[in-house]
Amino acid sequence: MKCRLAKKSDLLVLKELWYECFLEHDSKASIDYYFDNAFVLDTTFVLEVDNEIVTSLQLNQHDIVYNNKIESVSFVVGVATFNKHRKKGYMKVLLNYVIEYARKNYQQNYMILQAYDWNIYRPFNFKEAYYKKSVELSIADLSGINLIELIDYSSLSMLSIYQKYTENLNGYKKRDEVYFNEMKKMLEIDEMKIALSNEAYLYYQVEDNTLMISECAYNSWESVLQIIKTLNEKMQFEKVNVMVDTNNNLEGRKELFMMIRELNDKKFKIDEKLYISEFI
Repeated sequence: MKCRLAKKSDLLVLKELWYECFLEHDSKASIDYYFDNAFVLDTTFVLEVDNEIVTSLQLNQHDIVYNNKIESVSFVVGVATFNKHRKKGYMKVLLNYVIEYARKNYQQNYMILQAYDWNIYRPFNFKEAYYKKSVELSIADLSGINLIELIDYSSLSMLSIYQKYTENLNGYKKRDEVYFNEMKKMLEIDEMKIALSNEAYLYYQVEDNTLMISECAYNSWESVLQIIKTLNEKMQFEKVNVMVDTNNNLEGRKELFMMIRELNDKKFKIDEKLYISEFI
């Protein structure tokens, strides 16, 4: 049994691992795009048994703004074990290895992750940190809201809205124009779209006559409703589901979004101003 960094010769096996584990949640096209454009070998770890890769994960590197400082953090992604090797404790071995590796080599204070099963990570001292709210809106909620003219995609405009939206929040990812351009490509692969005004943006798709909004940033909540009403003029959906951060006062179902693992002695303060909206 051996834990190690991945090598270029591992890529085909790792892609097959992702196909086996993630096609239920992600499309083949999005996995292929990720491997072609965003997959980083230098932060990918594998566990071998008898010279065969059985499990893997990545520590994607991101900068967050926490307490008005830039903090480099590791996002744990791509946690996957081949079906025939599950329930043998292999991921536990690899996760313990990468936690210690990050502590020694990355000089970081925190590790962040999302999960399909949060309970798996609690024994590794990951704790609940970031939450979102799932809010249901009806067409009646748009009564009295004005229609607006949407503007063409602009990464600079989206960055400006995001920066203003997060200026009073904490723990959010530091984004730039390159980020939004790459996100646009990822959204297109997943058949999602961007709607943008001078005051707000949102990522959306329509499923079963419901407008599904996975992220929005705005100068005022009314500016989001204006975009929704403008979209409804053309698309005639029946309901709206929007994911918002917990700082929004709307009533909704609170959902755990990310967990934090402290790597050193520096504590991460869990407060109501935390916000993050990353998926990889």
